[in-house]
Amino acid sequence: MPRLIVSLDGVVVQDYVLTESRATLGRRSTNDIVLTDMAVSGEHVAFTYEKKIGIVVVEDLGSTNGTRVNGLKVRRQVLQSGDLLDIGKCRIRFLMNSLVPESHYMHASEAGSLTAKASHILYGEEDTPTVPADFPLVEEQPYTPSAYLRAVSGANEDILLSKVVTTVGRPGIAVAALTKRGKGYIATKVDGSADVVLNGQALNGVGLSMHKGDRIELAGMAYEFWG
Repeated sequence: MPRLIVSLDGVVVQDYVLTESRATLGRRSTNDIVLTDMAVSGEHVAFTYEKKIGIVVVEDLGSTNGTRVNGLKVRRQVLQSGDLLDIGKCRIRFLMNSLVPESHYMHASEAGSLTAKASHILYGEEDTPTVPADFPLVEEQPYTPSAYLRAVSGANEDILLSKVVTTVGRPGIAVAALTKRGKGYIATKVDGSADVVLNGQALNGVGLSMHKGDRIELAGMAYEFWG
């Protein structure tokens, strides 16, 4: 069954199993999952479990501080097993089909065979039964995000830089092009009468290299570059 493992400051505070088709999370006591963190909205997100096709969808319910999945701000997204959600000060790990407790997760690169580890985890050292070679042991998978613009103000969503050239802004006001060059990105103003500002410097026909944490402002919106 799908599970939501909620932690605060590195300590697991809730372990919720999704058994119904819908569950809500928020600060109000009427939610299925209640978090007392003041950065969490009254009704922050909803989890929809589509049992027939075996997926779980998270949907932000218009929260004040937003919902992030693997570092990216989202409104609605299908979750993958191992995804990390940041809601307020809480971090939630989503697991689709977990058979072992959170405290027993391990990486496959650890010494010993997977089958031996699986049998030890589930049954202890004594009376260990035979375990199939394809036993579905849960593994930690490191997440490596692509470069993206993180919404700071005036913008509703983060922008994933998944193309060679990504444009951002409002046509006629201010538009910037972020172009991938080698391992980095160059920001250039391409349209509009208003300034595109990178770290306080206007891009007036000059392309500037972007670095992690750089702030770009245009058309009433502000983003931070992460990549």
